[in-house]
Amino acid sequence: MTTWLPNVYDLPESEMKERLLIAASDHPQAFKIMPVGSKPSERGEWAAYDFDGTVCLWVNTSHPESIEMYNQIFKEKKERYMTKELTIKEQGTVKQLLSNNIKAIKSVLPKHLTPERMLRVAYTTIVQNPKLARCNQLSLINGVIGASVIGLEIGGPLGLAHLIPYENEATLIIDYKGLIELMYKSPQVKNISAQPVYEKDVFKYSYGTDPFIEHIPFDDGDRGKLVYGYCIVFFVNGGFEFEVVNQRSAMHAKEHSRAKNSDYSPWNTADQWTMWVKTAVRRISKRIPKSPELQRALNVDTAADEGKDMREVIEADFEVVADDKTSDADKKTENKKAAGPKPKNEEEAKIVKGYELIKDGFPDEHNQAVKQLELDGKTISIEDMGKITVEVGRIVDQQQAA
Repeated sequence: MTTWLPNVYDLPESEMKERLLIAASDHPQAFKIMPVGSKPSERGEWAAYDFDGTVCLWVNTSHPESIEMYNQIFKEKKERYMTKELTIKEQGTVKQLLSNNIKAIKSVLPKHLTPERMLRVAYTTIVQNPKLARCNQLSLINGVIGASVIGLEIGGPLGLAHLIPYENEATLIIDYKGLIELMYKSPQVKNISAQPVYEKDVFKYSYGTDPFIEHIPFDDGDRGKLVYGYCIVFFVNGGFEFEVVNQRSAMHAKEHSRAKNSDYSPWNTADQWTMWVKTAVRRISKRIPKSPELQRALNVDTAADEGKDMREVIEADFEVVADDKTSDADKKTENKKAAGPKPKNEEEAKIVKGYELIKDGFPDEHNQAVKQLELDGKTISIEDMGKITVEVGRIVDQQQAA
């Protein structure tokens, strides 16, 4: 059953009166407005809320109609909270979260980016969107590390990658410009053009033995509705490849996007055209020589789109990058980890990996969870690791709600 919070119905009186009068009229089994001192005679799990000092709202908390209304009001209140400006404490929490994970971010960053710049850009992006800043902290740091692995800054003036909030989870979206940036790392790619096409544009194309594409944008006002997105890749040897995406293909791609219902997703904003173009860029990237950076980006983008645990994608990059950068202190830490319990199967291996990420990323919360589970000073088994991981998640969520 829904956990009933008394303050959910603490809405402005004028707003609440109208809603409750309708609810009490339509569903008297679930809602009653009665004089102070009176109680409902019907059976049920009734909760009382002071209305205006003279009358009281009684709610049958076990009735489906009251639960539905409760959930709706709770959602509205949460939305209002999520869009409020961040407090100084919340900004400090975001900064501390990023600082706690600087070692992991540094270990996967390519040479052209510094961890300080990556943290600064990520911090600015997160605190500018209160709803994003209040997302699950594990998803936030996974998004930042995912962007670090592929070497693209989150937000910023170039907009190569984005973090968007969706159902309390931060989701990493690689912009089509980010994919193009990585496509240029292939020594065989000379030039790339990616554009949206509108119904008033002149647009012709043909595949087959004599492929061609012609696009003349309408330049006299409104170009009409979006009808295509395309990408052309020109190669150093003189050849070229192109991919055209129509509405049906674009909507198919949207249906497979984890953030398709998020108000912050480009799929649902005026920038929808960027996702049509990105679909074309992704498709053509399968047919051109790929740099390791581009392949990694496609793996991360797919994992984010499908809502998969990005840690498995990131893990391989940790191993590749960390070989030459591991300090003596880090090697000692790795040796300690190696001395821990050995996983017997794939499921246990996932638990151990998740636990290690939790332990490194949330040291304070990890220590708190160990104490609460009375495991302090004891040998941590794989079963204990799973319990600690769950407990850390609960602690982090509690901190977020505070």
